[in-house]
Amino acid sequence: MRNKILTFAALLALTVSCQDAYEIEQPGFRTEDSQIFNSSTDIARGINALYNQIPAEGEINFVSYFTDELGVGRDNAGQGINDGSYRFFMNPGTGFAGSLWNNMYNLVNRSNRLIHRIDELIAVAGTGTEAVAEINALNYAKARLHVLRAYAHMKLFSYYTTDYKNGSALSVIKFDFYHTDDYTRYEKRSTVNEIVSFIEKDIQTAFDLTNGGVNLDTQADGVSNNNFIGKNVAHAILIKLYAMTENSQGILDNIDAITDKNIGTAGSFTTLFAKEEVGLESNPDLVWRLIRLPNDGGGVAGAWWAGAVAANRTAYMEIGRSLFNEINNLNPNKLDYRYSVTVLGDSQPQANYQSLSANDYRERDLLFIGKYPGTTEAQLQNDIKLIRYTDLYLAKAEALAMNGDYKGVENIIKEVRTARTLVLDDPGVVVFPTISSVREAWDAILKERRVEFAFEGARYLDMKRLGVKAGSPGFVRDAKDCELNDACSLPVTSFKLTLPIPRSEMLSNPNMVQNPGY
Repeated sequence: MRNKILTFAALLALTVSCQDAYEIEQPGFRTEDSQIFNSSTDIARGINALYNQIPAEGEINFVSYFTDELGVGRDNAGQGINDGSYRFFMNPGTGFAGSLWNNMYNLVNRSNRLIHRIDELIAVAGTGTEAVAEINALNYAKARLHVLRAYAHMKLFSYYTTDYKNGSALSVIKFDFYHTDDYTRYEKRSTVNEIVSFIEKDIQTAFDLTNGGVNLDTQADGVSNNNFIGKNVAHAILIKLYAMTENSQGILDNIDAITDKNIGTAGSFTTLFAKEEVGLESNPDLVWRLIRLPNDGGGVAGAWWAGAVAANRTAYMEIGRSLFNEINNLNPNKLDYRYSVTVLGDSQPQANYQSLSANDYRERDLLFIGKYPGTTEAQLQNDIKLIRYTDLYLAKAEALAMNGDYKGVENIIKEVRTARTLVLDDPGVVVFPTISSVREAWDAILKERRVEFAFEGARYLDMKRLGVKAGSPGFVRDAKDCELNDACSLPVTSFKLTLPIPRSEMLSNPNMVQNPGY
């Protein structure tokens, strides 16, 4: 990343709506951090603003188009076709490759600046009772910033690293310093080992600052745990990191450290994606969510719908047939709630879809996406479920697969399927996998993740991490979904399973090395 300072300009009136608090000024007209952040309350508001820097909607959008989650919708007018995302087109100018890089490094930069400001405030805080309380509050805020910085580096690591398990392989830039106005400094990519160690160090620092992480869950304004950075989020970051690097013991240790969370029930799963969005603060499966309010703009469902999520509205894209078939066939009586949540109720699947003409298939086999139904106030907008416990629990299954415990993998998948199913009085209503080899274990986990986290931005990295081990052919669309442009599949061995370093970074940073294939 080119060392270019991004300055803070104004702290707006903020709530957990995560509105951005910063604007960029020209050199010479900078508002100094000391003019904005003068107490732990100011810092806390600044942290809430940083949540909006996380490009969650953009990630879901990219993953759905670039993988095998989508099919061309009834009302498509070039979405995904014109920009190449549905055609598996990828180069250093690809929008998501640039936006993810820029957003995450902006998040890190702003976190570093707030950490620096906290250190300045602590240095002059004094020694009285009120000063000690303020120092404690500042340290709690500093801990959250270290977790945010770890999260950003973990996401960058996941998308831009070619080989998670090669400690000397190139990863991303380790951005652990306070920016200055030195525009002649250019950073190099760090190794896998260096980035892993840095993320671990950030999480450990957060725990050291907050009584082993206990006080990381304390928030003065009473905001629920899953609305902001807490101890469970810190452990979740390590779990996701260790799933990539295949550190089975690290996964198991951190999953055991997560408190008050579980995979929930069929009922609690449906409330995760209900239009009313009631009770999310106490949903047992939610570890971290990004609250989205009507005035925040945008909306996750806008990636596939225009105006609103409804069968009589414009559907640019629909559920890909290969994904629909996986969900539809999950159990014989169609009682798995992942079907009713993911597939809009007014969908019209055609049993004879394979024999339909291309035009009839598009007009009649209607598989509408219902996972994000919008809210009454914002028709395309929902809170983003950034980290769910089920994601981490299935990572535990990965750890068990690494250790050869295939029965343990079976049991976890059994628990997840049972928790997503309305099991009436028929004990055979849920179908469970039988696993007898490590490849079968990886395959079962990959398939379960596909239906569990459809349209949640997981499929791309799941395939990158698990595809080869599972013997998967990669992203494979149903033949009917690729008649339009013959973009039927992308092999799991493709270099496109790692994002390119953005063109802007390559042009501005002479020390930058591009990923293979680009």
